[in-house]
Amino acid sequence: MESLENHNKDNSSILSYLGTIFQLYKDVRSISAEDVAKVSGILNANSFRIDGSGSRALFIMASMINHNCCPNARVVFDNNNCVTLKAKRNIMAGEELTITYCCHLLGKFQS
Repeated sequence: MESLENHNKDNSSILSYLGTIFQLYKDVRSISAEDVAKVSGILNANSFRIDGSGSRALFIMASMINHNCCPNARVVFDNNNCVTLKAKRNIMAGEELTITYCCHLLGKFQS
């Protein structure tokens, strides 16, 4: 998982919170707060929502697909939570496969 981004620019608030948890649960001392923050960041930046209840899963290969605001493919999950990449339009040989990282309706301006 070293090659996955974690988007943790400033871990201070996460590390402070984790420090409190580590004091309460002394049996987790073998894991550092920094490692927990890093893994949490990796999961947050790279996982996909796989169902309507908000469950998320990490698919290493799918997480490496680049973002485009007008993607040529989309990620689809079946009933067994297996991931499939489906073309949204004709894709030329050698063209980079792209997906969107966010819901198209998020951040929509409303007057």
